[in-house]
Amino acid sequence: MHLTGAASWAPESLCRRSSAAANSNTPQGLTKPSSQSSICAAVTLAAQRLVELRDRWLNPPEWVEWVDEPVPGYPKRPVARDEHAVKALKKRTLTSLYNARPQWLADAHDALDAAVAVLSGWRADISDEDALRELLALNGRGP
Repeated sequence: MHLTGAASWAPESLCRRSSAAANSNTPQGLTKPSSQSSICAAVTLAAQRLVELRDRWLNPPEWVEWVDEPVPGYPKRPVARDEHAVKALKKRTLTSLYNARPQWLADAHDALDAAVAVLSGWRADISDEDALRELLALNGRGP
């Protein structure tokens, strides 16, 4: 299963939508008891872990130095430490990472997918086909 990966996906928005949906089926004035916040925390942690792993692979600290942008308010950017790093970093792209799909990347995606599935009210081991059917139904394009 690979539920995540869209650039516009954010754990916070998924948690808000899921929480609103859960509480919409609850009698007025009552809050549905759940572990919603712990599930949202699990999704957030899994997403953060995936981003950290990918960022570390893309810009290994031994190859880059993080420097401030000249314009205030922008995040720091990685700059290669030497010519060896310049050459090596050219090969480090998200495309090459996902084409190689090392086990640590697959494991991080599996953990995030399982957390998103639970948050969505699905089985953690939902199949790709069932997840797609559910997502299309949520977006008004499915059965």
